[in-house]
Amino acid sequence: MGAERAKAAEEYESLRRKLVHHFQWHQQRDPEALADEVLNRLARKLAESAGLADYRQYSLGIARLLLLEVRRREMHERQAFAATAPTSDASLERKFQCLERCLDELQAENKELILNYYQGDKQERISARSALSEKLGIELNALRNRALRIRLKLEACLSGCLDCDKPVNPDSKDREAF
Repeated sequence: MGAERAKAAEEYESLRRKLVHHFQWHQQRDPEALADEVLNRLARKLAESAGLADYRQYSLGIARLLLLEVRRREMHERQAFAATAPTSDASLERKFQCLERCLDELQAENKELILNYYQGDKQERISARSALSEKLGIELNALRNRALRIRLKLEACLSGCLDCDKPVNPDSKDREAF
């Protein structure tokens, strides 16, 4: 019995070293913790099933999936950080000016539609969208499509406005309504 335990411990350590190396090669911050997580998931799988044909290959599959999870989580964290990164007052003011300009360039009914479409929070927004589709006499999917087209126009306008070096003149009359 002691020889079997020693052999199992040796296989465990060998597999752990390979997993640590795998995560080091993929430049992960804490390869030891990731290797331990793979081994924990492997142990749960082995406890659930009668056995795996090749637990080493299975553990590499777990490692690949865990690596994808980590990268996806890091990407979401970077995006969340970028979205909450402080912007200068001048930059924020410029964004608001551009938004106002682009909203003013919309036809009145499109401006009203897009403002009402994005009004409110979660359940309130859902109810408002249903009421808006009834008011306009169109299906909810048609409303979604219409709002999407308007939003794409707004995004293009905002992008063009923000890329432009000259300051926004809110009193400018040389705009074309879309």
